[in-house]
Order: sequence, then C-alpha cells, then structure tokens
Amino acid sequence: MYREPIARRIRKANEQIKSTRTMLKMPDAIGVLFLAQDGDYSIGPDAILNLAARCLKGNRFGGIDDVICFNMLPATLPNDQLGYMFWIHSCRDSKRATPGVLLDSLNKAWQSEIEAIVGKMIAPPRPINWQNLIYRKVRPPI
Repeated sequence: MYREPIARRIRKANEQIKSTRTMLKMPDAIGVLFLAQDGDYSIGPDAILNLAARCLKGNRFGGIDDVICFNMLPATLPNDQLGYMFWIHSCRDSKRATPGVLLDSLNKAWQSEIEAIVGKMIAPPRPINWQNLIYRKVRPPI
C-alpha cells in the first residue's frame, strides 16, 4: 500500500538526479534523496526509511547515494507536548557518502526555517518508538 507511492517518488528523484548530473557535467556527483514526511503521518520515519531501503535494494535507482528523511510538522509524544523534529540520514555506500559537514549544515538550515514557522523544536529522545509520534497540524503564517 505504501511502497508504490514511495517508489514512484524515488523513481522520479532518481531521474532528476541523473539528469542534473548530466546537465552540470558532474557524472560523479553524490545524489541525495530528501524524503519529507509532509502528508501521510500514519507511518513513522522508520517505516518510510525501511520502504525506501527496499526500493533502493541492489542496483535500482543508481543515481541515489544518500537518503535523508525529515518531518515538516512538529511531532509530539503521548503525555508530552514538546515539538520534536527528526532528520535521519542513511547512506547506501560509505565510499560515496555526503560529507558530514554538509549534512550538518543542511540540517541546521532546515531546523532554522521550520522553527521560524512553527516555533522551537527539538530532536526526540533516544531511543524512541517512532510509532508513538503524533503530528500537530500547524498552518504557516501568510
């Protein structure tokens, strides 16, 4: 039920990454897939990453080297009203990984953008049962 919509997005992203490499004449550039959990919150980020990993198995979608899964809306835990955000990175091949300094920079920039809209958010405690996250519906200011 969930696999095909994710596979469709991965297929589209893979083609975009490959065409961008060709256009920029950078055939060895690292391809990063960003999976924003921005609509269907009935499954957690662990399930999204698991489905993405199954789609990326073997040599399928060879343009994608790294995957980053993150949320667009604050998440809470039962009996806890703190706003949590997640930014989960997964690498297909450590020899072709996105540099850590770039990942950290992107994470901080995204956190600043989302906090400007919804207020301060924090990383969830570890270990966490991702299935317990509840997402608040927040409308960005116009």
